Amino acid sequence: MALAEDEEFDDESNEELDENLLSKKLQPFPAEDLIKEMIMTLDEESELFVKKEIMVYVNF
Repeated sequence: MALAEDEEFDDESNEELDENLLSKKLQPFPAEDLIKEMIMTLDEESELFVKKEIMVYVNF
C-alpha cells in the first residue's frame, strides 16, 4: 500500500497516522508559547527573522 508523504503507518494498531497529529503529540509545549519566549530576548530585526524562519516549520 502506498502512503502519502504526510502520513505514516502505525505498526501496532495498523492505522495511518497524520504527520501533523504526530508532531502535536510529540511537541511538549504549544508553538505559540515557545515562540513568545524566544522572541522576548531578541531585538526587532532579529525578531522578524526568527518569526519568518519559524513560520517555515510551523503550520499556522
